[in-house]
Order: sequence, then structure tokens, then C-alpha cells
Amino acid sequence: LFSSTFCTKGHGKYIVTNVGMNTEIGKIAKELNEIENKKTPLQNSLDIFSKYLAILIIGICALVFIIGIYRNGKVLDSLMFAVALAVAAIPEALSTIVVIVLAIGTEKMAKENAIIKDLKAVESLGCISVICTDKTGTLTTNQMQVKEVECYYKNIIERCYIYIYTS
Repeated sequence: LFSSTFCTKGHGKYIVTNVGMNTEIGKIAKELNEIENKKTPLQNSLDIFSKYLAILIIGICALVFIIGIYRNGKVLDSLMFAVALAVAAIPEALSTIVVIVLAIGTEKMAKENAIIKDLKAVESLGCISVICTDKTGTLTTNQMQVKEVECYYKNIIERCYIYIYTS
């Protein structure tokens, strides 16, 4: 008998052997806490883009610094101008824009009756065209076989609704 077990009929005696995190439910909770958060492809792409953008900005600022020294010979003025250029060129709102775009995607999916808890899931779910579930709505375990696909267009530009019939 595990914790969180419900008894609908009958009676019995049991001895408590473990409590808290030592129970089976506690072990599951511990494993859930130890899950490592992996970066999504969008986050990886943004990291790579940010790295290349930073290298480009530093290169341009170094070039502006060298040209400034060459033209007027004042190191401090050239350095101040190059630093000001670097500060102005860095896109500080990039992460905010990404969050706003993902939130808009969540809103659009909510209009299609898809509730999303985590904004990172929008990126993955945005690429999915068909989700196969059984009649209770739970995800399948690769045992469902498609027998027939019927497709009709609600709006040609908007989307194609697919009905999957299984045996």
C-alpha cells in the first residue's frame, strides 16, 4: 500500500515503514526536483545570435576607437565614443520581445482550446500539426494505428482540420 492510495471498500491494517521523502510519492517528488532544465532550440539560437552580435559590436567599436584616435588623436574621447556606441548597439529588450512573442502564441493557442502552462512549450507546440490521443484525451503509447484520414478546409489560408479514425 502506497501513500495517496484510496480504499473504496473493505478494511485492513498496515504498518508505516517510511514517511516524507522516503515514500514512493516522495521519491517521485525528489526525481521531479532533480530534472535538469534543458534549453529549447529557440534559446540555443538566441544564445548563438547574441554571441555573434556581441562579437560584431565589439569589433565595430574597436574599429571606431582606432579611427577616432587616427582622426583626432584623443584617446579618451575616442574611448568614450566607442563605449557609448557599444551601449547603444546592444539590444537590451531582445529577451523581453521573445517573451512577448511567446505570450502572444500562448494566447492564440488558448483560443484553440490548448492551455499552456510554460511559455517554453509554445515553441515546441507551434511546430506540431497532429497530436494523437485516445478518447480520454491522454497521449498514446504508440499503439494507435491510423486507418483513415479525412481532411477538409475551414479556410484554405488558415488551416486544415484533420480527423483521424482508428479501429
